[in-house]
Amino acid sequence: MEIAELLPWIAVIERNNESPSGHHYRLIGESVIRLMGKNYTGKKLDEVLAGNQSNDHWKDLQTVVECRTPSFAQSVIPVENRDFNKIIRGCFPFCDNTKNIIRLIIVLEVI
Repeated sequence: MEIAELLPWIAVIERNNESPSGHHYRLIGESVIRLMGKNYTGKKLDEVLAGNQSNDHWKDLQTVVECRTPSFAQSVIPVENRDFNKIIRGCFPFCDNTKNIIRLIIVLEVI
């Protein structure tokens, strides 16, 4: 039941290639949708990321993939007109049977 409480705060990013346009939101929890101000499910990262810290957000995702380890960061929502929302973000890589990272699971907490 503890995991069920996290579900509204989770976003799943599907990876198809190394660029922001090759990453799209496969699933976004209801609380994340409220923070972002819109449901971006199915949208590519380059269609969503904006604001002053969007480049830092993208670099953090790339580091998770390259190092194959989770990251934890304090930032803002990297979406235009929503960067007043301060968050703690955990990003966790998941791979397929061939050990290619195919998904990133993001867990948020508002601070």
